[in-house]
Amino acid sequence: MKDIFFSVSDGYVVCEVDDESYTCETSEDIVACLQQNNVTSENCEIMASSSVDFCEEEGMVPGQADELIDDALDTLNIEAL
Repeated sequence: MKDIFFSVSDGYVVCEVDDESYTCETSEDIVACLQQNNVTSENCEIMASSSVDFCEEEGMVPGQADELIDDALDTLNIEAL
């Protein structure tokens, strides 16, 4: 089981896959990160930091981080809990 953890830092979504960290600017970047690590809805557990909910404190538009993550997960047909 792969552990996926999303957070926000300095205006970017940070995607950690099994303790490897990727800085993502777009939903396409998140998709590429997840594909590169062979993440599927069957083999992962997805978690998110509260920084995603309060991404405006890290230089993003309110709700932007959630939107980018949701778009990426929808593209890959991965359901987050």
